[in-house]
Amino acid sequence: MKFKIESLDDLSESRQVMENEPNKFISIFVYILLAVIISFILWACFSEKEVVVNVTGMVKPNEQSYVVSNPIAGEIKEVYMKNGQTIKKDEVLYKTDDTPLQTQRSKVDGQKKVLTNDINNLGKLKKSIADNTNYFKESKEEKEHYYKYESYTLGNKASIEDKTNLINSKNDSVNQINHLEKSIKSIEDNKNYNAKGSIYNEQFNNYQISRKSIDGKIQQLVISKKVLQNKIGSGDAIAQIDAEIQDNKNGLIKLESDIKLEARKSINELRGQLKTTNSNVIKFDEGVNLSKEKNKITLLAQIEEKLNSNDEKLKEVDASLKEINENIEKCKVKSNIDGKLDIKANLQPGIIIQTGAIVANILPKSNAYKVELIIPDKDIANIKDGQEIKYSFTSLPYNEYGFLKGSMESISVNSQTDSEKGIVFYKGEGILKNNILYSHKNEEAVIKPGMTCEARIITRREKMLYYLLEKLNFKD
Repeated sequence: MKFKIESLDDLSESRQVMENEPNKFISIFVYILLAVIISFILWACFSEKEVVVNVTGMVKPNEQSYVVSNPIAGEIKEVYMKNGQTIKKDEVLYKTDDTPLQTQRSKVDGQKKVLTNDINNLGKLKKSIADNTNYFKESKEEKEHYYKYESYTLGNKASIEDKTNLINSKNDSVNQINHLEKSIKSIEDNKNYNAKGSIYNEQFNNYQISRKSIDGKIQQLVISKKVLQNKIGSGDAIAQIDAEIQDNKNGLIKLESDIKLEARKSINELRGQLKTTNSNVIKFDEGVNLSKEKNKITLLAQIEEKLNSNDEKLKEVDASLKEINENIEKCKVKSNIDGKLDIKANLQPGIIIQTGAIVANILPKSNAYKVELIIPDKDIANIKDGQEIKYSFTSLPYNEYGFLKGSMESISVNSQTDSEKGIVFYKGEGILKNNILYSHKNEEAVIKPGMTCEARIITRREKMLYYLLEKLNFKD
C-alpha cells in the first residue's frame, strides 16, 4: 500500500472547511446530547429498579368473620335483619316459633312443682317422726302424708294398749295380794282391815260368824261343865264335855288355819303370776321398743329412698328445664359480635329452617384487613416473609388511585393444587398499612372485605444500569 503526501495548500476545500466557524445549532445539539447521555448514565448508576412478582389476592378481615347458623329447627316467626346492615353484639337478627317449647316448659315446671312439694312433705314427715308430732294438716295438699303419719302412730298405739293390759293385770295381782294379806292380818288380829263392800270383807264377816258360832258352843259347853261339876257321878259327862270343848277349839283353830292357808296359797299363786307378768312386761317393752324402732327405721328408710329418688328426678327435671330454657333463648338468634351482615339465606316468616342452616356471615367492624394471596409455584423461590408489597385493586384502577403499601406476613409451608385449572400454588398472607385510597381528584375510596387485587411483591432492588446491561445481554 502506497501513501501519497499532498501539500496543505493544495487541499483548498478541506482548508476552507477547517477555517469556517462551526454551526451554533449543532454545538447546542451536541451539548444537549452529551448532557442527556451523562444524565442517563448518572440516573442508571444511582436509580434502582424494583423486581416484582405479580400475584392475585383478595381482601379479608383481619379478625375471623362470624358465621350465623340456625341453632334450633323451627318455623321463622319474625325477621329483623337486612343485608349489609350494621349490627351490634347481642342484637336480635330473627326469631323462630317457641310455642312448642313454652308448652313443654309448662309441663316440666308442673313436674318440678310436684317433686318439690313431695320433697318438702317428706322432709316434714321426717321431722314429725323425730318429734312425735303430726305437723301436717288434713288438707287436700297434705292429706296423703297426714294419714301416713297417723298410720305410723296407730301401729305404735296398738302396742301401747297391749302393754296397758299387761300393767293392769300386774296391778290386779298386786291388789289381790294386798287384800289377801289384809285378810290374814284381819284373822290374826281379829280385826277387819278389809275395805267395805269388797269380797274379802264379806269373807271376813263369814269367818266372824263361824267363829262366834263355835265360841258360843264352847261357852255353852263350859257352862254345862260347871253345872255337872257340882253333881256326884258326873265324871263321864264332864269328860265328854271336855272332849267336845276341845273339838270346838280345834275346829276354831282349823277354821282360822284353813282360811289363812288358802289365802297364802292364793298369795303364792298371785306372786307367781306377778313374776310372770313382770317378765312379760319387760319382754314386751323390749319387743315394743324394738318394733317401734324397726317401724321407725323402716319408715325413715322408705322416706330416705323416696327423697333420693325425687332428688335424682329433680336433677333430671332441672337439666331438662335448663335445656328447654336454653332452646327458648336460642329461638332468638342474636349477633355475637359487632359488624356488618352478609346474608346467605332469604328468611321469611312461616319458613321452616333446619338446625345448622347457614343464615349469614357477620364481618367484624374493624379497619384492619389482610390480603389472601395466591402465589404460583414458579415464583415462590424469590418470595419471603417481610417483603414489601404494593396493592392495586380491580375496582380502583391504580393509574387513578395509585397503590396501597403493605408487606408479606406469612407463606404456607406446602403447596396446593387447583384440579380444575391444573396449577400448583402457595397461599400467602399480606398485611395492609392502610385501608383508604385517594384519587387524583382527592376522592376517598375505602377498602372493603372481598375486594380483589393485584399484589406486586418486591423481591429485590437493583441498579438500573445493571438491569439495562442485563437486558442488553452485556452482563452475565
